[in-house]
Amino acid sequence: MQQVVDAVVNGLTAEGINAVQLESARLFHGRGQTYEGLGYINVDWFQPVLLITLYQEPEPGQWALFVAALSADDIDLSSVVSCAVVQHRYRRDGPVEFLWGELPEKLLAKENQLDFLLSLGEKQNIGFFLDMAPGR
Repeated sequence: MQQVVDAVVNGLTAEGINAVQLESARLFHGRGQTYEGLGYINVDWFQPVLLITLYQEPEPGQWALFVAALSADDIDLSSVVSCAVVQHRYRRDGPVEFLWGELPEKLLAKENQLDFLLSLGEKQNIGFFLDMAPGR
């Protein structure tokens, strides 16, 4: 899970892309079959929300370490992330769990100067798929 943490931190800090000016982005694409053993997790950025999508239940010990690492003081994502949400897609109806923070009243995906309204927590699909950009 350290690869996931590293991708998130690099994507949301000065070492990576500038999250404050960033459009929506996939920070970690486990479903892309690039990372052995991590095909069950994607992490997306919809400013100021970090969306972690799980397609199978992670091993509890590894998950606890992952959550602790994302919350660690030494990486401090609080300047760009006001809310971290986990969607459990492996469960019926894909319920969401808040790791910290609250959703903004209106959550938008931003792409090519366009805004797309998201429905996070209302149904299994949020209404926007980052990997479908070429089709848009």
